[in-house]
Amino acid sequence: MRRRFALAMSSVLIVALFIAGIGVALTFRSQVQSQSVHELGAEAEALAGHIDVTRGAVLQVIKTAASLSGAVVVPVNSSTLTIRGALPAPLVPRILNKALFLNGGGQAGVYQNVAYAAIFVDQHINQFVTRPSILVITRSIPPLGKSISFLLVVIAAATIVGLAVAAILSARFARYLRRFVSATQRISEGNFEARVESRLDQIEEFQDLERAINSMAKRLEEAQASQSQFLISISHDLKTPLTSISGYAEAIIDGAIDPTSGARRIEGASQRLSRLIQDLLDLAKLQANTFSLSIRRVSSTEIIDAALSHIGQRVAGSEVKLSVNVREESLEVPLEIDPDRLIQVVTNILNNAYKFARTKVSLSSTLNDAHLNIRIEDDGPGIPDSIRSRLFVEPIDSGDHRGREGGSGYGLLIAERLSKSMGATITVEATSLVGTSILVAIPIADESNYSL
Repeated sequence: MRRRFALAMSSVLIVALFIAGIGVALTFRSQVQSQSVHELGAEAEALAGHIDVTRGAVLQVIKTAASLSGAVVVPVNSSTLTIRGALPAPLVPRILNKALFLNGGGQAGVYQNVAYAAIFVDQHINQFVTRPSILVITRSIPPLGKSISFLLVVIAAATIVGLAVAAILSARFARYLRRFVSATQRISEGNFEARVESRLDQIEEFQDLERAINSMAKRLEEAQASQSQFLISISHDLKTPLTSISGYAEAIIDGAIDPTSGARRIEGASQRLSRLIQDLLDLAKLQANTFSLSIRRVSSTEIIDAALSHIGQRVAGSEVKLSVNVREESLEVPLEIDPDRLIQVVTNILNNAYKFARTKVSLSSTLNDAHLNIRIEDDGPGIPDSIRSRLFVEPIDSGDHRGREGGSGYGLLIAERLSKSMGATITVEATSLVGTSILVAIPIADESNYSL
């Protein structure tokens, strides 16, 4: 992996340098050509106007001082401007435009890596006679091949440096990745306490990856601890009714208690066991996204009456009093939900309130912002702020407050997930005194929008 990474980085560097170098070389060459042509044109005009071109020695000095490759005076035919002499190599007569010289003009350009300028002059033969001629001066331009050769040398040097830098970076990245791989392997083997060792010298993206892996491991560790706690709790809660059923059955067989009374005790324990198992099945379906809903239109009164009927049977004969305050505007409100599941939601919250209430459980309903609001309150020990944020995320151990009955601790969790699947919400409200207040907000049928 390190070799592939280093090779990839070096290849990108080489290609980028080559493209950039070719671009720079071509641009520089174009600028040199333009500048040379402009300078030669100016020099040719200066020579034609101020230098006696009949003197070869003077022309040679100018050629040397001006860094010219060639500087010659070529005679031409006075009428046709046909060139009668040799031009500086590699210039040839056909590149000169005769029309430009008819009125004493000139020409400048580039031909085969040579910049040139040509201008019409009158060459003095003697004191009285002049001959029409063309002053031609040239300057060599370094060929592109030399620039390419220099560019290749630069690229070779940059490649060596790039390979060294890529090797260093790839080795550094490999060290980081080995730490991540080692930690994730330990996590995959069930060691959820494994963490990626924090290092301050690593790049920001690797720090983000480190935090993500450590956060994942922490959540898995918490999930494992929660699962272990759940198994311990559920084992105890399953064992209690089973022991009760077994004990009363033996007592009936031995004739130690009245069969009718024992049967009632067995029935109560079996119902508790059934509720516990049903909670586990519901939770498994919710987590596997296989929980089905049967949505239909029902009235709010049907939901409230069913939930009150269920909790009323449990409250009857106990020290807990049930108070109901249903506003008139919240009666017969149309709801488009699964009625059985919504009754289960309200019943689970009522059962939880009953388990921890000291003397009172209350249910009230109002209509607000196109929602039916059902509020359930109790005067129990309340929910500490430290666990309120986790109330609908994981089963919560009630600590010293076991309530009137045991349970899996998943009642509120199931209620929250069922509510969410029907577009409703559950909120634990803050209370100034002891006790707990939970609000269930259900959208009414005309304005609801559900995702099942």
